[in-house]
Amino acid sequence: MPMLKGNNVSKGFFKDSKFHALRVALPSYLQGSVIFTDKTT
Repeated sequence: MPMLKGNNVSKGFFKDSKFHALRVALPSYLQGSVIFTDKTT
């Protein structure tokens, strides 16, 4: 199946340093969800 071409494709919400700062500021029970979301989007 051919893939659709996108010109406004998301490439992540945060730079690595900002993502790390956000992740360590979150409670431990939320960190896994944030990491999963970052890796799968």
